[in-house]
This record gives sequence, structure tokens and C-alpha cells, in this order.
Amino acid sequence: MNRDEEVHSNLAKDAFAGTAAFYARYRIPYPKRLLADLAEGSGVTGNGRLLALAHGPGRVALAIASSFREVLTVDLEPETIEAAQQMQVGNIRWIVGRAEQLAVNAAKLLVSRF
Repeated sequence: MNRDEEVHSNLAKDAFAGTAAFYARYRIPYPKRLLADLAEGSGVTGNGRLLALAHGPGRVALAIASSFREVLTVDLEPETIEAAQQMQVGNIRWIVGRAEQLAVNAAKLLVSRF
């Protein structure tokens, strides 16, 4: 696929509408050891940038944000962004949209999708 071609998802844009509050409340947290392994295995130094795609209400991004200088999170569902923003973590930028449309310098990004 050429870089300028649009990627089409088989999910409806509103596939997760109305689920953010339930996800944030009832989703079992990721194990602390798993999150530590992510940070340790990637060799982060606290100066890097994390790009979290389809992050839901930000469980991973919020848990490991302190390991990065900046965290960019992208999700299609505005409700998940609203749920995550309530945590008010200063180094996280919450973005509603598609990752393919994001204009960022990809240098030194650690990409996660959970």
C-alpha cells in the first residue's frame, strides 16, 4: 500500500460510542508487572515520546506516562478521550481522530496498542 492511500477500518466510526464510562469503571487494570516490563523492555529514559493508539480511556498511557517526556494518545471515540482527560496528567496530549491523519515527527516514538 502506498503511503498516500487511506486505510479503511471495518469498524463503524461510532462502534464504541457509549462504552467509555463502563470501560473506565469495569475494565480490570493491566498488571503492574506488565506495565513495568513495557517501560523496561523499551529502554525508556524519561525523555522519549509515546504514541498510544486506540487507547480507550487511557489505562496504559496513564499508567506509564511518567516514563516519558510526552505521551500522544489517539482514539476515534470522543467519550474515551473525555473519560481519560479527567485524570489531568500534564504530559499527555489526548487526540480524537485517526492515527493515519496525525502529523507528528515519528523520531523516537514507542508505539503501543492494547
